[in-house]
Amino acid sequence: ALGEAEERAEKAEAAFREAAIHAEEAVERAEKAEAALGEAARRADEAVNRAEQAEAALGEAVRRADEAQEAVAQKVQELEDLKMRPAVCGSPIVRYKWEY
Repeated sequence: ALGEAEERAEKAEAAFREAAIHAEEAVERAEKAEAALGEAARRADEAVNRAEQAEAALGEAVRRADEAQEAVAQKVQELEDLKMRPAVCGSPIVRYKWEY
């Protein structure tokens, strides 16, 4: 009976050691997963920041394009107005240069 109890104790100790090893491995995997999750969150934040910067740059580009379009429309209107007035010094373009 004593030998059987010792054998059971040894088996229980071996099972306990194996369970401890599995627990340590699970902790290591959890720590690695936590680190990977942190890295993924950091990269996601960077991607959001880049997207916000791109959105701001796009807004600025649209604003500048609108300004350029307005300037072109104004110049076109000025040239149209010059065509409507009688030429004083030859062609309207020459007169335009003389007046300004």
